[in-house]
Parts: sequence; C-alpha cells; structure tokens
Amino acid sequence: MSIDRINDGLSNWKIRWNRVFTTTNGDGEPVSYRWHFLAAIVAYQIFVRIRKRRKAK
Repeated sequence: MSIDRINDGLSNWKIRWNRVFTTTNGDGEPVSYRWHFLAAIVAYQIFVRIRKRRKAK
C-alpha cells in the first residue's frame, strides 16, 4: 500500500488510492489490479452467501 507522509505519525497518513494494487510492468507504465481485486472479493462473498443458503435448506 502506498502511504504519503508515513514518518509524520499515524494521524497524518494519507493513502494514495491511485497507487493501491498498482504495479509497473517492463515499460514503466502503471497497471492497476484494484478492480480485479475488488471483483474477486465480491465474487467470493456471493459464493459464500449462496453456499450458506444451500446448506440451510
């Protein structure tokens, strides 16, 4: 995770959201995987809820 002003104390931390889950490839261009990660979390939550409903029946 990318945090600005990390050495100024916890109250002054500012998360740089455009850099979260972002990597750079060989060309130096940033590639963001943030939406892939969020989609995976949502898909997992849907899977868990469906499984619980089926188990309850």
